[in-house]
Amino acid sequence: MHLKLVSDFGDEPVSLEEAKIQCRYTADDQDTYIGGLIMAGRIIAELYNGRQLTLKQWILALDHWPSTPVTGISAIPNPYFGFWPSDAYRLLAGIRPEVSGIELAAPLISVDNFTWKDYNGNVNQLVNGTDYVVDTFKEPGIVCPAPNQNWPVTGLWPTSAIQITFTSGMVPDAVGYMAQTPPPPNPVPEVGRHLKQAILMLVAQWFEDRIPFDAIRNVAEVPFSVSALLESDKLWFT
Repeated sequence: MHLKLVSDFGDEPVSLEEAKIQCRYTADDQDTYIGGLIMAGRIIAELYNGRQLTLKQWILALDHWPSTPVTGISAIPNPYFGFWPSDAYRLLAGIRPEVSGIELAAPLISVDNFTWKDYNGNVNQLVNGTDYVVDTFKEPGIVCPAPNQNWPVTGLWPTSAIQITFTSGMVPDAVGYMAQTPPPPNPVPEVGRHLKQAILMLVAQWFEDRIPFDAIRNVAEVPFSVSALLESDKLWFT
């Protein structure tokens, strides 16, 4: 599995004005430097929290599908199994429900493009709602086969055969974001105040000392006050 960042086009969760207030600095000669500290603090916050805190577009490349369904079983219209394509297979095989889903970076906003390449080099387009469905409620969000569908069983290209372009992330002000003209196609979650505060604390520490954390106290890790905020609702992967 390979994940490539296409574009980081969202606003930082903390504004320059907020950071300068936290640093108690009013002049403009350090704006570029403080802006770099905001970005650095946000990257650490993403690492500790497990979520993307700015809007980003990614391409995920896979060499094979996450599961290979049993032919015939998944299409049985049985009232005990329903019409979901892999219900019967999963029950009979004792496999976790997420086996057919492909996890994408959280929080998932949309799947923008989904293709797969067969062994002859032909690129095939998958259609949302027909070939696959997107679940943005879960964290991480997933893309999985549509009802009564399975992932294609044709032989795949040897490498990076499956490519999914998707958008994930948060915005600093969800209400203002949705009020744009024209309005965005999908709602986007807002960065929590606890995450913003942790970033502000990191920015102020770096701005004051010009070094990672406090060398006098030999602090080698993110201070507990910061890590506690970042990990209070951490997205744990299983």
